[in-house]
Amino acid sequence: MASALLHAAQRLATDRRNLAKRIQEQSVRDMLVSAGFECRPVPKKITNYAHFPPAGVVSAGECLFGPTRADIIARLWDDRVIALECKVSNSAVNSYKRVLETTLQKKDAWNKAFGEANIVPSAVLAGAYSPANLTTAQSNGLTLFWSHRLDDLRTFTESTRP
Repeated sequence: MASALLHAAQRLATDRRNLAKRIQEQSVRDMLVSAGFECRPVPKKITNYAHFPPAGVVSAGECLFGPTRADIIARLWDDRVIALECKVSNSAVNSYKRVLETTLQKKDAWNKAFGEANIVPSAVLAGAYSPANLTTAQSNGLTLFWSHRLDDLRTFTESTRP
């Protein structure tokens, strides 16, 4: 019975994180659409520049972006692509895995595949995160936005207009 309870508790926590992540992703897409982007399907596998969506397009779903998955990609007005990972963390300890292990590794893979000048590796965060982990992520080239402050992301995307 104890094992079943532990399994159920872990499953519930995972389901809650996944639901929060889906809501977060939709909020980001909705904000980008309200900022003038068009939400539409992009290739499921983006391996080179020819597969990039046109400027002003945000992906309707996740895709394989280079060698790793991206939750959301959008072609900015200056022709760079912002690759966004949406992350929800319930504790500062959990934030190490969410930001430093997973998202920073993706950033490195994206930069290697497409070049640092062409990609804006980013994360949209919600929940509890260790300030030290966030500082490390930013100092290693990851751009961070908060779910409760999506206007910062809007301001950034607007700054890429010619």
